[in-house]
Amino acid sequence: MKIAVFGGSFNPVHYGHLALAELVLQKLKYDLIVFIPAYQSPLKEATLGATPQDRLDMLIAALSGHPRCIIDDCEIRRGGLSYTIDTINDIEERYQSEQKLGLIIGDDHLVSFHKWKDATLIAQKTELLVASRAPKQHYNFPYPFVGIDNPKWMVSSSEIRDRIAHSADWTHLVPPAVASIIKDRFLYTSWEQNSREKSCCVSFSSNFINLIEDIARSWLSSSRYLHSKNVAVLSAQLCRRFQIDEQLGYLAGIAHDICKHWKSEQILKLVQYDGLPVDSIEKEKPELMHGRAAAMYLKEYHGITDKALLQAIQMHTFGGPHMGDLAKIVYIADKIEPSRSDINSALRIACRTAPLPVLFAQVVWDTVQYLQKQGKLLTRETAALLKELQQEGLL
Repeated sequence: MKIAVFGGSFNPVHYGHLALAELVLQKLKYDLIVFIPAYQSPLKEATLGATPQDRLDMLIAALSGHPRCIIDDCEIRRGGLSYTIDTINDIEERYQSEQKLGLIIGDDHLVSFHKWKDATLIAQKTELLVASRAPKQHYNFPYPFVGIDNPKWMVSSSEIRDRIAHSADWTHLVPPAVASIIKDRFLYTSWEQNSREKSCCVSFSSNFINLIEDIARSWLSSSRYLHSKNVAVLSAQLCRRFQIDEQLGYLAGIAHDICKHWKSEQILKLVQYDGLPVDSIEKEKPELMHGRAAAMYLKEYHGITDKALLQAIQMHTFGGPHMGDLAKIVYIADKIEPSRSDINSALRIACRTAPLPVLFAQVVWDTVQYLQKQGKLLTRETAALLKELQQEGLL
């Protein structure tokens, strides 16, 4: 087995790192890449903003699903200054590679390589794999190496840190799971940014929202997932307009149909725990209770207790009396999101102009009229909601 060692701060890991590893696997025919995050490089000053554990967690997130990439935290466990020769000796002993280890470095390190501890021994024990990073220069480099024919990526960890610190675009430079960790932990931000971000901190982490979205994508058909995505985006937009936590709206939207394709028995088994009655329409078509099932799934399997979130997911199909603002928003988004055809365009314009109670009442009435034209009976929840809206003078 041919093993290449890829060490560095990975502060943060980005798409350039991942692409380089893929090139070594494909073009240089290595079988395994061992990513080794440094505890502290001897030739670099410590960079504030991310702990060794943060950097390790970002690597773990970035490499999820990569079967030929492994992470070894030996330098973090050793602590202190991270010398490459110590790591090479350690990896040789533990991994028992049949051939010389490859060592991935950037050509910007060639000029300082002689300063590395036991540089000559490193060059003897490894096959140096040199990636192009710096502009073409001629170095008097005395050791043999293999050049990696890589494109010049316009990305670096330092640039990403700088972009984050100055509130510039950066999320396109790292895997989404890495971006989630950076956002959730407020990494690389100034003290002022940190205070501002934390003051409006959301209830659920980006990682949790990503998890629920991954589940929705794997459980739902592509068309149903796209509907859920559209509901999530429109819910977030409406939440932003009405000054509600937009990530809460996005989470409710992405999760509202998560049990849509469950079998009737599975849905009935879950909804029995919410304590609500099951009317004759729901008994005849248990799939209509997929919203109730989704709410109970989040509560029972993910420990979610946020009442507004659970209500929004539970009530998105039929509505009902005493709906909170988030529940009204998800109901609206579910009924008129852009992929739905034959929707009254006035309702979509009202999303930008009407007060929430008025917009909600308009969407409910439009939905009721559609159901009546289809000859469908109204559930007890929808009937109670209509009565409430009439009493409030909205219908």
